[in-house]
Amino acid sequence: MPVDDDAQPLLDVPDGVVTLLVAKVPLEMAVFPEMAVMALARGGPLAAGPYVKDLLMRTSDYIWRDGDDCPYQIAPAVRSLLKGMGANVAACTRDRKPEVRIKALVALRGMGGQMLPHAADVAQLLSDEDSTVRAAAAYALGSVGGRAGRWAAELAALLSDGDPAVRYAAAFTLGGAGRKAAPHLRGLSALLGDEDFRCRLPAVR
Repeated sequence: MPVDDDAQPLLDVPDGVVTLLVAKVPLEMAVFPEMAVMALARGGPLAAGPYVKDLLMRTSDYIWRDGDDCPYQIAPAVRSLLKGMGANVAACTRDRKPEVRIKALVALRGMGGQMLPHAADVAQLLSDEDSTVRAAAAYALGSVGGRAGRWAAELAALLSDGDPAVRYAAAFTLGGAGRKAAPHLRGLSALLGDEDFRCRLPAVR
């Protein structure tokens, strides 16, 4: 039967889909996870939107890895679905739970250039009270390359963060931010003497 391109989105998500999404196991390990994702994908953002947090929290960060680095067959379907719901994912960066904010940031980073419309949401988390969130936000901005230079000052401020993971992520992204990072080269150079060797690596770059 041919698909009607003008058909309205399927708004009624089957109960079985919800059961899979809220199961206490990762989505990749659920029974017939492809059916759950495909049902949500068919419904479009309006249908899948209410379950975006479940998708984020029940899937491994490995879904954003390509080829042999990603062992999950369901990964392409999950990536495609989340990329089509960028606004919904970005809304999760404002969740009260830091673990949800982190998952949203990982997903946004995985979207690459498609994250750009939501970069401002990501940048707001550079000052998050949770250091893991700050690191994830700084790292996520790296996916937009030189356009991250818009937040060069905020990233530079994190070069002296107490958490080495934050310093590393800020240096990594700032190093690829182009000319707008130039005023902050001294701060980057200072990391060459950082006590954590990981922070010295992006400073060398």
